[in-house]
Amino acid sequence: MTEMPRIPDEAPRSGPDGRRRGRRIAPALLMIAQGGGFAALVGLLLSGHLLEAMWALQFVLAAGMLLAVLWAGARRRRVWNEPLARLEALLPEVREGREPIEALAAVGGRLAPLAGHIRELLRELRQERSRTKHLREEIRQRVASRTEGLERTIGALRQQAARDPLTGLFNRRMLDAYLPEAIERCKAEDRPLCLLMIDVDHFKQLNDTLGHPAGDDMLRSLAQIIRSTIGEADIAF
Repeated sequence: MTEMPRIPDEAPRSGPDGRRRGRRIAPALLMIAQGGGFAALVGLLLSGHLLEAMWALQFVLAAGMLLAVLWAGARRRRVWNEPLARLEALLPEVREGREPIEALAAVGGRLAPLAGHIRELLRELRQERSRTKHLREEIRQRVASRTEGLERTIGALRQQAARDPLTGLFNRRMLDAYLPEAIERCKAEDRPLCLLMIDVDHFKQLNDTLGHPAGDDMLRSLAQIIRSTIGEADIAF
């Protein structure tokens, strides 16, 4: 007994072979339906059934038009749906970087021009992201450099505001800010606090006799002596 060939459960719906078979089968079905209808029409005419033949003719024409519309609609859906499905599948992969942008070139059919425009847009977007990242890094470096320069300037200004420009010792403003804190700290730690005040005798006579530059030199010398003789925990104003 000859084994009958096995018919596949479902014909392939995509691919060049499937599309070619679909293009061949649909017109063939249309021709078969029309041929059968016209054969029935001829039979009715030959048998003298004119009314039935007119109804059969209308039915054949309507069926042919319906089959033509259905076939055209199915073909149009296939032309659009397959590229659209491929485009929808590729776009998330390309956007996440799992597929290259050139993978969109595989989208064919009527959506091929649209896929080309999307490729160009994605390239421009990645270029803009790269430029933006470069600009952010450049701005960050500039801000860091400017901040470091400002911190150095502020530190220098603080030193200038806290020290006497002639002797280099801390000035009266710094003494007024430091002394209350030192007193409270010594009270809390139950430690003694020593405050030594130094006055230069006959300083006016020195200025009047040798001039102010000589007086300034003497003050700088005295400040150097004070700095070199106080302890590490002591502060001179």
